[in-house]
Amino acid sequence: MPLEHQALSEPPVPGVPSAPAQGAGDADSAPAREQARAALEALVARVRAEAAAADGKASALDPLSADYLSLPEPALPELAYAGADGALHPVHLLSIPRAEFVGYAYRVLLGREPDDAGAAHYAAVLALTGSRLWVAAQLRSSAEGRRRGVRLAGGGGLLARYLAARLAQRLGLGTLARHAFCRYEQRLARREAAGIWLADALQRQRDGMLRAQRGWRKPIEAIAGSVLNALREQRDARARIDALEDQLEKLSAELTHERLSRMGERRTAPPAPGLLPHYGAGTDARGEAASGADLRAQIEAYYMAFEDANRGSREEIRRKLRAYDGWIEALREAQGGPVLDIGCGRGEWLELLAERGIAARGVDLNSAMVAFCRGRGLEVDACDGVEALARMPAAALGAITAFHVVEHLPFEVLYAMIANAARVLAPGGSILLETPNPENLLVGSHTFYHDFSHRNPVTPTSLSFLLAFHGFEAPQVLRLNPYPASAKVPGDDPLTERVNGHLCGPQDYALIARKPLLPPASPTTLHAAAAS
Repeated sequence: MPLEHQALSEPPVPGVPSAPAQGAGDADSAPAREQARAALEALVARVRAEAAAADGKASALDPLSADYLSLPEPALPELAYAGADGALHPVHLLSIPRAEFVGYAYRVLLGREPDDAGAAHYAAVLALTGSRLWVAAQLRSSAEGRRRGVRLAGGGGLLARYLAARLAQRLGLGTLARHAFCRYEQRLARREAAGIWLADALQRQRDGMLRAQRGWRKPIEAIAGSVLNALREQRDARARIDALEDQLEKLSAELTHERLSRMGERRTAPPAPGLLPHYGAGTDARGEAASGADLRAQIEAYYMAFEDANRGSREEIRRKLRAYDGWIEALREAQGGPVLDIGCGRGEWLELLAERGIAARGVDLNSAMVAFCRGRGLEVDACDGVEALARMPAAALGAITAFHVVEHLPFEVLYAMIANAARVLAPGGSILLETPNPENLLVGSHTFYHDFSHRNPVTPTSLSFLLAFHGFEAPQVLRLNPYPASAKVPGDDPLTERVNGHLCGPQDYALIARKPLLPPASPTTLHAAAAS
C-alpha cells in the first residue's frame, strides 16, 4: 500500500489512540480551530512552493529501500542524543535496531510496554514504510502521546514534517510528501553516520595516543630512574666529602694545637726534678720535698689561693661581672647555641649565666678549680681550652668567653684559639675576652707580674687586630675597674688628669666581637680589613 494511503486509512489499534485526522479535533474551542486552520494553510502554501521548486528533480532522489537506514553499531559508547533541555533527538531513534524499535518507541514515547495488537500494527507499518521516524511520529502525535508530552529536540521538526506529509497526502501530493519525509530521514541518518564515524576516529586517535604514551612510559621512567640514581649518588658523595672535610679540619686543628702546645711546653717547662731540692726543699708545709705529681697539685692549690687573695672574693667577682649585663641579655634574647667559658676558674661567670637561663659549660686545666666548680653543680671539664675547641664541630657554639686567659698564652696558642673560635662559633655568635689593661701604666709595669703564669700584657689594639684578621666584626672595647678616686693625684689641670689617666685608669678591658652572619671573605680581604 502506498505511504499516503496507508497513513490515511490505517486501522485503529486497540489500546492506542489513532493519529489525529484532518478536521477531527478533540474538544478544541472555535478560536483554537481557527488558529490551527491558519497554520495548516500556511504550511500547505510552503509545501506547494517546495513542490514547484523541486519539480522534475524527484527522480534524482535515492530510491526508498527497506535497508537504507541499516547503520553499523558504534565502537564507542552510545552518543548523547539528548538536546540541551533533555529532549529526545530523532537521530537517537535511528540508532535503535529495527527488530527492537516498536517496543523501544512505546517505552520512550508512551511510557509503557506495547500491547499485542499495537505491537503487531506498528511492526506492519515499519515493515511497509521502512521508516522508524514515521512510526515514532504516529505514536507521539496520538492522544496518549500528546498527554505524555515527551519533548523532541529540534523544535518539533519531526512532528511538523509528519503532519505536513499527511496533509500533503490529502492534497494529492503523496509522492512529494514521501520524498520530503525520506530526505529528512536520510539527512538524519547521514548525521548519525557522521557522528559515529567521528566518534570512531576520535577513539582511534585516543587509542593511538594511549599506545604512544605506553611506549614512552618505559623510556621516560628509565631516564627518570637514572637521573634519580645520579642525584642520590651525588648527594651521598657530597655527604662523604663533607664528612672528610670536617675530619680533615679537626685533624689539622689538633695537629696545630699539638705543635703549638709543644712549643709552649718548651718555653714554660718547670725545672727538672733534680733541681727541685735546690730551689724548694723545705718549702712544703709538711717538710716533704715536692716532686712530680705532688708539685703539680701544690701549684694548682697555690694558684687557687692566689686567686682568692688577689682577684677578690666570689662576691666581688660577681659584682664586677655586672658590667656584662647588657651582653648577657642580648645573648639570652638571641637564643643562640651554648656558651663555652675557657679558663672558668671558680665558676662565678658560669653561675651567673645559669641564673639567667643560658646553657654554658667551662673548661680549666686546674684540677682543684674543676673539682670546686663541680662541687657547686657546674658543668666543667678538666682540659685545655684550645684542645676543647679543636674537638668541636663547626658552628656548635653561640658564644665563647675567656676571662684573664689570653695573657697566659704564647702567641702561637692564642692564634690557634682565635682561629678555632672563628670555626666553632655559629654565624652571629660572639666572643668575649677580658684581660689586664696595659694602658694603665701601673698594671702594665707592676701588678700584671703578680701572677707568675702571666707571659706578657696584650694591648686592645693587638687583640682587636687578631680578631679582625680571623673574620670577626663589630669589635667593642669595654674598659673596666679603674682605681678608686682616692688613689688619684690631687688636681684638675690637664697634666694631672693625664697622669691620673695613665696611672689610675681602668685596670682591665674586655674585647667583644661577633662572627658575621654571612660567610667570611677571602684571607686577602680579611687582611686588608684588619689593616684598616
